[in-house]
Amino acid sequence: MDEVNVIYADLPPRIKGMLVKTFDEEECYTIVLNSRLSAEQNRETYEHEMQHLKESDFDQADKDVDQIEMVRHVAI
Repeated sequence: MDEVNVIYADLPPRIKGMLVKTFDEEECYTIVLNSRLSAEQNRETYEHEMQHLKESDFDQADKDVDQIEMVRHVAI
């Protein structure tokens, strides 16, 4: 699996986290977790974002973000 970094940021309360794909010399992913949330909420968000990575959601150009999120939330 590609490198995955985790950072915390003060995000709006409605945003639990996000997965960001970047390119330096190689593909790299960063999971951004909301520093305003509890450790348990951040653990759940981390697992959710890792599922996006494991399922190669960035490679699903035929689906929009809402479709992908709907599938991921059902899978939890």
